[in-house]
Amino acid sequence: MERSKEVQTLTTPSAILDIVFSPHPDQSNLLVAATSTGTLDVYRFSTNSDSPQRPSLVHVQTLQVADPSILLTDLEWDPLSSDSIGYVTSTGALEIATLNLAALESDSTQSSPLSSNHDDKQIKSIPCTDPGYEAWTLAFATSADGRERRVYTGADDSSLRCFRIRDTAHRGTVDGSEDDDEPSLTEIWTDKRTHGAGVVAILPLSPYLSIPAESQGPSLTPTGRAKAATSVSSPTTTTTTTTTTTTPSIAGLSIDASTSEKVKSPEILATGSYDDTMRVLLRDAHTPPNGRCRVLAETNLGGGVWRLRVVDYAMYTSTSVGTERQGRAETTERHWILLASCMHAGARVVRVSQTVSLRPNNGAEVGDDDEGGEEGNVEDPVGQWSITVLARFEEHGSMNYGSDVQPLFSSRAPQDERQEGRGREERDGRMRRVVSTSFYDRLMCLWSFPE
Repeated sequence: MERSKEVQTLTTPSAILDIVFSPHPDQSNLLVAATSTGTLDVYRFSTNSDSPQRPSLVHVQTLQVADPSILLTDLEWDPLSSDSIGYVTSTGALEIATLNLAALESDSTQSSPLSSNHDDKQIKSIPCTDPGYEAWTLAFATSADGRERRVYTGADDSSLRCFRIRDTAHRGTVDGSEDDDEPSLTEIWTDKRTHGAGVVAILPLSPYLSIPAESQGPSLTPTGRAKAATSVSSPTTTTTTTTTTTTPSIAGLSIDASTSEKVKSPEILATGSYDDTMRVLLRDAHTPPNGRCRVLAETNLGGGVWRLRVVDYAMYTSTSVGTERQGRAETTERHWILLASCMHAGARVVRVSQTVSLRPNNGAEVGDDDEGGEEGNVEDPVGQWSITVLARFEEHGSMNYGSDVQPLFSSRAPQDERQEGRGREERDGRMRRVVSTSFYDRLMCLWSFPE
């Protein structure tokens, strides 16, 4: 049996509602905690010559970004901006603050609170709920065509909202070193009709849809946040001829510079709600700003779907050649393995799958405007979606709010002491190790499941 060992404990003056590691390689030792007293607490893993193999967690700074009566309920490090942190609050606000990286690189271990001045020159803030409701979650993303940066929020009023982020050359910092040209947030759309209760988890899938089959996926943050993937693998299957996609794609439809203007970039999201349901949603150019998202797949997970994290992602592309009239058909499959924290129901491991079949008209490439008049016969480029529960962990006695997965390890190791107590499945295949926690019983569980 594997056991955990406590190596360090830090006492904090406030309750911690969320922790996020920096996804940026040059500062991967930094993490930020969101607290119940309106602060962002910054920590750094540090090593010393006496124990270089055992880094310790050091408190660097406390940033008072909201009134002490306000809870910061969730936060995300912007994956495209190393100095930008987004968070949502118990008063229903979405805020983006800019960190002073020079201050964070200081060797001082003392708390150094920065300015508590909360005017819009230092922190960009915008309401993301109806008045009187809490905001529970947010997620950064780029559009599938890479042209627009967005942030999504979920709240207690059952709303799912999308905001456009406009970056400028200089942005104000929390400590006021620069106070002009802060990020601009503009609400694009709101959906308050799809979810039966508060929206508490958001996982953008659109960025994955433009990944070539032979490339790597969106970078995996150390905490395995929802916007991350371990890798993209591209094994192929053969009908008649097998190929792998090497050009960007949107929802399985291969595109290039000549056709990208003709293909509207869809927004596809996985969401979790207090109504116990996980959904895959589509938002496209035909959806009105206050309209309902199209539900591509949904399943009841038995408890409120508080958080979703990506464990793994794979993409497969196969091509078959039919008759001259049928032309060449291409099928793309995408699979996401997700870890869901489901409150009173415990944890779930789920697979989200998409299958897209493309058959050009008379062999014409998609986007060709030849005399046939049609650009290609595509049967719903969004494809078919499904959600499958692969594993359940139900040993928690109260609310499972936090779960995370360790980066991939292989149990195909030499026969040694690490094999003791492990079953055949664990010895013969790769396993994913998970840590899950629950609230009232203060329980932490270490468990694993086969890949």
